[in-house]
Parts: sequence; C-alpha cells; structure tokens
Amino acid sequence: QQKMLVITSNYAARKFGIAKGDSLTVVREKCPDITICNGEDLSFYTEVSQKVFDVALRWTPKVEKLGLDEIFLDLTEIVNRRQQQHPPLQPALPNESWPQETWLFSAAGEVPDDQTKSSGVPEASEVAGPQSLDELRCRERLRLAASVCDEFRQELLSEVGLTSSAGISTSKLFAKMVSSWRKPAKQTVFLPEEQSLKALLPDHLPIQKIPGIGFASTRKCNE
Repeated sequence: QQKMLVITSNYAARKFGIAKGDSLTVVREKCPDITICNGEDLSFYTEVSQKVFDVALRWTPKVEKLGLDEIFLDLTEIVNRRQQQHPPLQPALPNESWPQETWLFSAAGEVPDDQTKSSGVPEASEVAGPQSLDELRCRERLRLAASVCDEFRQELLSEVGLTSSAGISTSKLFAKMVSSWRKPAKQTVFLPEEQSLKALLPDHLPIQKIPGIGFASTRKCNE
C-alpha cells in the first residue's frame, strides 16, 4: 500500500478481485484475511531491481530499464554468435526444438481476449512452418533468442530468486505487447508475419493499448 491505496497485488490477491488502485477498505471487504505490506519505502524493491539489471548486464551491455520490474535486452549480438556455431538452415518442422515454457504467436494463433491468460496462444507444435526463406531465417533467429532468454530467466531465478515472464520478437514494441501473456514464469515469441501482425494490431485496437502511448498522447491522436 501507499497511503490508503493498493499500488500492486500478487496473483493470490488478484483471485479475490483485488486490483491496483483499490482502497484498503475495499480490499479488506474482498479478502478480510489479506496481508497488506507498506510500500512507502521502495528501497528494497530498488535493490532487487538493480540485482536483475546487473545479471542482465552480464549477458549484454544493451540493457534498458523500464520501471522497477521490467527491462529490455537487445540479444542481437548473442544470436549472431550462436548462429555462427549453428548448423546451416534446414526446412523448419512443426516439432523444431524450442525451449520449454516457450509459446509462439503466429498467423496460426488468435490474440486472447485477456492478454494475461494463455487461451488462444498456440504452442510450438501448433504453428505452421514458414513460407519463405526470410521467414525461415527470422524464425531461426527468434528460436535462438528464445533459448538465450530462457537461460537468462533461469539465471534470474537461481541468483535473485525471481520468476519472470518474457516477450521475444523483432522489436521492443512486439516483445512488450506479448511479454505478459504467459505470466508468471513463461515466455512468448511473436513471429512478425502479415496475419499475426493484423491479429496483434487490429484496426479496432484502442490506441492506449500500445505501449508508450499514455493519456496525453491518446487525446492528441483522437483530436
């Protein structure tokens, strides 16, 4: 809590309908036995956030913080190095080797109504193979990036004691948009194909759903 409001809640609390911004009175009505922690002093969370950042820097110097609990990692150079050690590209198969706890989103899948839930996001075995050499190359690089991300997340769990979810794609925007789909401890790969792009960014998508566009920008775009 900060002042008389809840600023965040864990998954157990969310099952009772407790949400960010709820008053303490409402929270106790929803769950009388809840434990409420004072969040006025953020020093502990800042320290943990720095530990996560330090682990990330061991993987790549190209790390960007996004608040206390989110970071962007540019894995391009790591993927380049691993690709040099990787066998030549072969035709992609439905059962190609992707890391465990990794899900793909492509033209074969549908965007779930609730993006924090897993319904509608296909597993690796459900995604159709690429149709061109460019798609094959992109798919292979994203597979390598998914492996790196999985290793990084395992290191976070081992060293910092935190589970994490992740989004992997060809841009920060796409990665951010799918990063929450498999919370709290899995990752999603977004394949930037024409149909999957239309599914992720449909014409009717409210503009404020796009990361980085807040209230002021939304108002200007709607004018």
